Amino acid sequence: MPQDWSVKWRDFAEQDQQAGDLAGELADCPPERFTEPIDTLAVAAAAALATEAVPRVLENDWSLYTPQQAAVVTATLFSQLTASARALEALTGTLDRMAQRRDLEPQVTGSPQKDSGTAAHTRLRAAATEIRELLDRHAGSCISAVDDIPSTLVLPADEHHLLEAVTPLLGESAALRAGECDAALGICRCHVEFTCASESWELVRIDEMWEIVRLDGAELGPDGGLTHSSLDRPSWVCLGVQEAAAHPRQLAETALREAAAATAVIPPQHD
Repeated sequence: MPQDWSVKWRDFAEQDQQAGDLAGELADCPPERFTEPIDTLAVAAAAALATEAVPRVLENDWSLYTPQQAAVVTATLFSQLTASARALEALTGTLDRMAQRRDLEPQVTGSPQKDSGTAAHTRLRAAATEIRELLDRHAGSCISAVDDIPSTLVLPADEHHLLEAVTPLLGESAALRAGECDAALGICRCHVEFTCASESWELVRIDEMWEIVRLDGAELGPDGGLTHSSLDRPSWVCLGVQEAAAHPRQLAETALREAAAATAVIPPQHD
């Protein structure tokens, strides 16, 4: 484990486009851009909101696939503490500059104002010191402990291999239908047909998102795509799963759940 354990999540941010885009908006921003209090407050609030979002997203059953991904998140959390310690110390300088601008009440030795100013500096530095001591005791060992957990998961290499893996998870009636497929070019137009609640569906990846398309009542359009004349029930559902090599069980469970939900909204038929 490298001494600078923030390398774990920085490497991930460089490799993952979505994470890199989000991080880059702040990381590549010159300090000169943040020239007013509203800028500072906005950055601090955004950081707090992002931190608060982490435990919420971790509650999802499929938030992470492997302990190694969990180690990356662990490293980010300790990095946030490191940044918090630096920010607490930086606040003492911010208060000093307010005093230099004479924007604070004059501080006379022995006065409540002098005591409060000194207390603020002392408390801010003490809090930063405690955070750093906590990091020294726990950061490296926690990240290593999580990172060292063996994982038995082998994710599919690409979209086609994922379709092969997910087919048996969609039930006995599921079948992989071949289409144009070239791994070297990253092209796979195969799909899986399966049945859920007596409805026939197709699992396919369109525009880098996994979707299910209802086959019952579908007709082949002039462009070769499926069209649905009936509007009384969903003809397709976006599964919210983006990865071409997602966890097969996640994709299968999501497809079956969404197909069942879409079938359940069929209105009652009247003679």
